[in-house]
Formats: sequence, C-alpha cells, structure tokens
Amino acid sequence: MVSGEKSFTEGGNMRAPQLDVLCKFVIKAWNDIDAETVIKSFKKCGISNSLDGMEDDYLWHDKEKAEAETTPSDAELDPYDDCLTNVPQDVIDLLMISDDEQEDFEGF
Repeated sequence: MVSGEKSFTEGGNMRAPQLDVLCKFVIKAWNDIDAETVIKSFKKCGISNSLDGMEDDYLWHDKEKAEAETTPSDAELDPYDDCLTNVPQDVIDLLMISDDEQEDFEGF
C-alpha cells in the first residue's frame, strides 16, 4: 500500500485505497507483530487474563528500573574511587585546608 500505485483526484489529492488493498495491508501489519508484544501491551494497559491478581502490578512494573536496582551503582564501579588511598594525610591536608581558615569567603 505504501509503495503501490496511487490514484489522485482532479484537485491533486490522493484517493483512498480500495477496501481489499486496505484489508490486506492491515492483515500483513498485524501478522508482522510478535504475539508476545501484543500480550505485553495488554498487560501494560492493565488488561490481563490472570484471575489470581499476580499480574495486577505489571502496569507499574518498570523493567529498566528493576535492572538498575540489581546492577552496581556508578560509585561501586568508579575506577577513581580509591585513588587517594596511597596519598599521605598531610598531603591531603595541604591540598584541602586553607592557610587562612579565619578568612571569610566573599564570593566570586
């Protein structure tokens, strides 16, 4: 239907496809969709055949969030997390502590 031959009106507008062409297009499109995709889509809309209520919360189930909760956080995977373990404390103090601790910061 998309790449097929099209007819136009005198005004230049495209005519509607014939009914049999339209039906074949819809049937082909539905057959191309995986059955599992349709099932998941109904569950995401809150429509389920489960009578025991096991799939009631599927509407609020976020697969990406569930995977994120089970994977290590960025802090756990940070390659620079332990970079200061070999640095002596006096060097850290020199870098982090100001000589004039009494001086107020007035901004930029």
